[in-house]
Amino acid sequence: MTAAKKKKASSSKKEKSTNDGASYSSSPTQLLLRIFPFWVALIGIFMALYWKESNRHQSVSSLSFPEATSLSEPNVRVAKLLFLACRRTYCHPHLQVSKRSLRATERIPQGEKLFEIPRSMHLWDLDAYRDPYVRKHLFKASHKISGNRLSQEAFLAAYLALELHRAEENPSSFDAIRLAYFDSLPTYEEFLAYHPAVQDKDLINELLGRSAAQGVLQGYRNMINAEWEAFSAASPHFENMIGQERYLRARLIVLSRVLHVGPPGPEEVMAASFIGQQLENQDLLLDELYSYQDLIGVNLTDASGGGCIALIPLADLFNHHPNNNVDFQYKKIQPNGSGRSFVVSAVHRNIEKLSEPMASYGTLSDAHLYGRYGFNNGDGSGPIQLNLAFHHDMMKLNMTNDQYNYLPNSGTTPKFRNYQKRGLIKYLMYDDGYDGCIPGPTTHPEEAELKRLKLEHLLRIANDYERWNMLVAPRAPDSLPAVTSTIPITFSIPQFEKDFSYLVPGVERLLETCRMISLINSDFNGKAVAVLKENLDNSNFIIGPNVSDALEFRSYMCVSRWFGTRTVTMELRGKLNAEFQRLATMNRNAFGTFNWTALQVKLGEMQASQAGSALIFQRVSERWEDKKVNAEVEYTAKDLACPEEYATFLYKDDESSSGFLYY
Repeated sequence: MTAAKKKKASSSKKEKSTNDGASYSSSPTQLLLRIFPFWVALIGIFMALYWKESNRHQSVSSLSFPEATSLSEPNVRVAKLLFLACRRTYCHPHLQVSKRSLRATERIPQGEKLFEIPRSMHLWDLDAYRDPYVRKHLFKASHKISGNRLSQEAFLAAYLALELHRAEENPSSFDAIRLAYFDSLPTYEEFLAYHPAVQDKDLINELLGRSAAQGVLQGYRNMINAEWEAFSAASPHFENMIGQERYLRARLIVLSRVLHVGPPGPEEVMAASFIGQQLENQDLLLDELYSYQDLIGVNLTDASGGGCIALIPLADLFNHHPNNNVDFQYKKIQPNGSGRSFVVSAVHRNIEKLSEPMASYGTLSDAHLYGRYGFNNGDGSGPIQLNLAFHHDMMKLNMTNDQYNYLPNSGTTPKFRNYQKRGLIKYLMYDDGYDGCIPGPTTHPEEAELKRLKLEHLLRIANDYERWNMLVAPRAPDSLPAVTSTIPITFSIPQFEKDFSYLVPGVERLLETCRMISLINSDFNGKAVAVLKENLDNSNFIIGPNVSDALEFRSYMCVSRWFGTRTVTMELRGKLNAEFQRLATMNRNAFGTFNWTALQVKLGEMQASQAGSALIFQRVSERWEDKKVNAEVEYTAKDLACPEEYATFLYKDDESSSGFLYY
């Protein structure tokens, strides 16, 4: 269809809606009859594909991959680090470097210590704050968009970039282990080969489409670019000396390798020149730590912060799997000793001969695991994030330690409200439950007032992660790692169970958001306007779950609408069944490639969205069977949004702020 024809068709639709608003309504019969054949066909396709795949699936055997039965050639840089470090500290004798990771040369029983890594080998963010250059040049850095101070990880990355530069300029100032550690870290070129945060943006959009994972990744990309911009603005000297590529490398190292060590203890006492006194006991150490909170907004104490973060040689060689057999602790080794070491131990089960010990990086959705670390296990062992916020950018990003947000810590501003308002209004443009569309306050003052109040309430929850996102439980929670992370765990594509119980808690949370979107004037016994007005300043206000039957129906259809919209936009880059078949092929001939990883993330989200839509279809069919024919108008949901001009009254006095979030 040409642009002119599209425009004409659009105009025709708008004209028809003005003259006959009821044409925008679809009965539940029409909706369900359209949905039912689609889901029957889709489920049939998936069952056929899954059966075919299962029949030809063989468990990944040692015969398929030579590296499963023997160690691979070690990365020379990593092997050198292990050799030098193990001359100074404890290393388990049955661990050996294979490529860039570690594998067992003999069976290691559960409970045995693998490494004991002294503090002298670590790089902490505390070291960064004590560095004279960092204090002089970088402490004043802040984010351009929000005005917030930079995170612990950002300062550790800046310090690492400085230390790498210093080691190049004057290597004699560093000991052999520190130099070997620096040399073992991934280069910028190695990150370019796999990490999505430094890939071409158009390529990422092509691979991920409008998925939640694409939005999460964009948050990480924006964070890294914003940090570089902030440090550069604070110190042109730092900008010129380090350069963006070196900072990006250091930031990705921290992003993918940082570990938590907790609040610093008395052994961390040292002179702090900016305080002007010798710190000789814990109380004075606390004075130093509190000063960082005042100067740069970093909380390292036990009271409410998470403590320090660190780069720890050897410990950062372990890859991730939720069903790990390696654990980390920063603790005293000798009961009467003053210092602590970072101890790596075998836990949960034995480490079998030739297998790669696996750590857990925590409970992260596949989207965050991809955006932060750049990989996916491919076995369905991780949870999947579904996002209802299709039309607006959330200003709080739910990153580890809340390290980066677009929203100022002090709260929202008119500029941020206006930016988000334009997206939030789109959720309100369907006028479900009304007989036609609501043109505006001139002809429908009460309905328009309710829409205005709903927008105010949506603005209040616009950045509440729990109101717009849900985590879907793993498809294969009991899956175990492969012998090594360089071979597939399974050739099969993981599937969701058909009972849908794992979806209920998340969908219930999203329903509350859709109850606000779907509220009409007759709800609350005709007092919907009054109820919303009374609760404008009530941050704990919720509508459900005790609501009218019709509102609950519309709320389910609202969740289904945005699940479906997300899926359809992802399918613009590849239909669900085609992507399923493509990944089944790639599991065998393209495992671990950049495209394979991205497709694993996207397909998992498409499957989760499909499962969520199937649950809603099931609930609607069971609960509202009698509403399929001649239902009251309160039980209707529209196929198309109402004309945009009907919402112009909601934009009054807005300032333009489009696109100010993106780099």
